[in-house]
This record gives sequence, structure tokens and C-alpha cells, in this order.
Amino acid sequence: MVGRRSVSLNYNPLCDNAVDSNGLESWINSSREKVSFCLTTSLTDKTTQSVAPGQTIKGTKGGAWLHDHETGYYLPFNDAQGSRNFKNERLVLMERATSGTEDLVRTTSRNSRRTISGSSA
Repeated sequence: MVGRRSVSLNYNPLCDNAVDSNGLESWINSSREKVSFCLTTSLTDKTTQSVAPGQTIKGTKGGAWLHDHETGYYLPFNDAQGSRNFKNERLVLMERATSGTEDLVRTTSRNSRRTISGSSA
């Protein structure tokens, strides 16, 4: 047999229980201004709450909106000029890693710890 085969041919890294551990639901306000929450997917339904620049929320992207898990409100993904208001936490880490200007601290994940402890036994 050539190469290594997965035990499960049905593996999906984006399945429901893996999404949160992959950082796909963490969104960082990358704009220079506060972004106001909206009650619905309409900019006319703004609330008094907002997300400050650099603040992280947990949410799901759906089209042009982020649905915040904590409040249940919506946030516009883009501003009026079409620039992104939010970046996924993984995208921010990838940008930092490829910029070459910062030293990133590497940590072990649950999977790598399992592999390390499994191989040493």
C-alpha cells in the first residue's frame, strides 16, 4: 500500500463539534471603528450595543452578516465602503505568521498531544 490512509474515510474537519475547536467561530473586529449590533439583518435595526476594534466575538457568518452567539444579534460583515469589519481568528493568525514581523508562540493542540503521548508509550 502506498501512503498513509485515514481510519475514517468520512472525516470532516468542519463538522459541528470541530468548528469551535478550529477557531472558525471566533471573529475579531478588524475595523477602526465600533460596529453596532442589529436586532435583525437590517442596518436600520441598530441596538445601543457595539463591538470595539480588536474585540472578539463568537458567531456564525451567514451571507453579509455575523450572528453573535452570546446576544443573538447580528453584525454587518462589511462597512458602507465594502471593507471587512471582521476577520476570522484563524485568518488573523495566518496573517501574523506570514508577515514575518512577529514571533508567534507555538502551543500543542489536543491532537498533537495525543500523538506525542501515543508515540512515547
